[in-house]
Amino acid sequence: MNSTRIKAIVLVVVVVLLITLGFFLGKLDLRSQSQNTGNKGKIIVSASLNYFPSFSYEKHSYERDCVAEIFKDEFESVREIFSESINEVDVPIALVDLNGDGQEELLVGLQHPYFTGSSGTMVLVLLERVNGNLEFKCTFGITGIVVEEDGSQKNLYIIKDSPQPWKTIVIGDVTWEWDGSKYKASWEEDSE
Repeated sequence: MNSTRIKAIVLVVVVVLLITLGFFLGKLDLRSQSQNTGNKGKIIVSASLNYFPSFSYEKHSYERDCVAEIFKDEFESVREIFSESINEVDVPIALVDLNGDGQEELLVGLQHPYFTGSSGTMVLVLLERVNGNLEFKCTFGITGIVVEEDGSQKNLYIIKDSPQPWKTIVIGDVTWEWDGSKYKASWEEDSE
């Protein structure tokens, strides 16, 4: 193995560890804040008020091609660094109109140890349709979302009647609300 490849592998491992550490520290902060603030940041799950989007590993071929183009460098790194047995990224996609403009945005999972280490879950990103093109909007980090083979999942739901222009998203015990320019986690608001 040449030194360039070893450096690339070490870099990927360090990045994954830093992302994972940041995720767990954020979860710990959120739990301690929730205990001290009563119900702040907690949303009661109700089937009539919330929507659990379904993901697909196979549908949405046009969108899937766009995702492959947007993340082509990352996918190429996966193919270069990892063995043939794990050199493909699983990409579950859910289409949801989050901002009420009549166009569906994409919630895209990136499932591979390159993005999540050994967590077995996925990094979730949001892509928005702008003038017919898909553009990267934001990332929700390593989420803990596990998508079943049928596309169902129980870790992410969308508040149907959100007061902001973009609907509120709840992932696990973290509430993501629109702040006017991006999604912001409930624990980020308290840390400012």
